[in-house]
Amino acid sequence: ITSTVGWMLEDFTAVVSAMGCEVKDSQLTENILYIVCDRCVIVALADRVVVTANFCVALHKAIVPLMDLISAKESAVQWSSFMRKNTASPWSATTEDTLLAVEYSNLKECFPAGNSFLLGPLDAVHYFYFVYDNIDRSVASAETDLQVNVVLHNTQSSPRSVTRLGYQPTSKASDIYHRCSTNGATYEVSRLLSVDGVNSCCYESNGLVSSEKIDSLVRDFKPTSFSVMALVDINCPTPVNPKAMAFEGYQLENCASNEFAHGCTIVKTVYSLA
Repeated sequence: ITSTVGWMLEDFTAVVSAMGCEVKDSQLTENILYIVCDRCVIVALADRVVVTANFCVALHKAIVPLMDLISAKESAVQWSSFMRKNTASPWSATTEDTLLAVEYSNLKECFPAGNSFLLGPLDAVHYFYFVYDNIDRSVASAETDLQVNVVLHNTQSSPRSVTRLGYQPTSKASDIYHRCSTNGATYEVSRLLSVDGVNSCCYESNGLVSSEKIDSLVRDFKPTSFSVMALVDINCPTPVNPKAMAFEGYQLENCASNEFAHGCTIVKTVYSLA
């Protein structure tokens, strides 16, 4: 966003409600507000807001209340992205609210100048990625942002067995566990969930994520496959290249990337058991 904002838990009431979620916990540090909900986590920094959610959440419904909130803070959106991982064809969905066409229509209504991309094979693991870029680069400083998402599929460690790794239950009767940590303006969010008996782990950070970090997640959770998505600005001091990473016991299944006009690159890789 265009200006520095101070956030409070109450600011996000409409955002949480729009997604049909319920606040379970919150944590405010000097630089970051974490809001842990039953099916999503909101990370609010001074100059940006990140919402990461389970696949069954209609994430696009959070956009309008988020824009209203930012406007109420006398700020404006200068860059926004929306990303959803799909494991089937884009016209298959859990509910009508998560159909790609519905998401695309809502995003274009809010950001008419935004562009959409499909990264990966149409009938297997791919990402729908929508980006709106309104940064005034004639006055903007060097762009150094980094964001990495890792999704581990069909993990062998159940959510209830990982409290030793520092994960906390999102609620007492929940099969969803989470772990949030911060270092200055750098955040890490991990979520563990079980759907229909299938366990998954989702990890996200805006800091340096090495192959060793991803390898530790793989060794802890032993997935049958996992995907890595990295958004790297052209001036990022510690660039991440998932295509150059290798993991013992796993093979690279596919890779897709897109380089934007100003130099930002997004790379998606999928690994499966060798």
